[in-house]
Amino acid sequence: MPGAQSRAQWESQRRARIASKSSIEVDISNLNVQINGEEATAEFDQAYKADKYSDNVRKTLRLKKEDGRWKIVTEQAS
Repeated sequence: MPGAQSRAQWESQRRARIASKSSIEVDISNLNVQINGEEATAEFDQAYKADKYSDNVRKTLRLKKEDGRWKIVTEQAS
């Protein structure tokens, strides 16, 4: 979560951004996943396209397994 936002603030802002779009497309390619016990790293290229905005970024997700489910710990875009 960027900055000093609470989880609730981040979720509210994210919902508003997504709901305002009439169309969103997200494609991923070049996926590489490394698992080390209860932690994993996923790296991929993401192509995002919505209404009047689009971008292509390289993303890295750090995940941790909790209660049998993988959860995102951090997400980085470059």
